[in-house]
Amino acid sequence: MRGQNRIKYSPKDFAGGDYKFDKAFNEGNALFRAFAKKLWQQHIKGN
Repeated sequence: MRGQNRIKYSPKDFAGGDYKFDKAFNEGNALFRAFAKKLWQQHIKGN
């Protein structure tokens, strides 16, 4: 899983915050992917 932090550059506007799963993640267990997405949302900056 690769991605970048979200940056808040005005009260309503953000840049970044996206992520992408690599081949191993996409072919792996769906529960593991769901857990990784949840962690990503909990730890992204700029919320």
